[in-house]
Amino acid sequence: MQMLQGRFEPGFKVNLQIKDLDIVSAFARSKGIAMPVMSQVLQLFIALDASGGGELDHSSIVQAIRGLRSLPLV
Repeated sequence: MQMLQGRFEPGFKVNLQIKDLDIVSAFARSKGIAMPVMSQVLQLFIALDASGGGELDHSSIVQAIRGLRSLPLV
């Protein structure tokens, strides 16, 4: 509900989500496991963090996804 209302007060912060996904990514690489969807999600969180959203709740990933809609198709 919070996401639908556009409220992204921290519960679990974006920058902590990035840290955890980095750990999962490193483990997967060490075991030779491909995790393409997790890698894409991590990139969305990194983009959100780079645009100033690191302290928002991880549900704010919806903002990064909304931002993709405005990119031109190449």
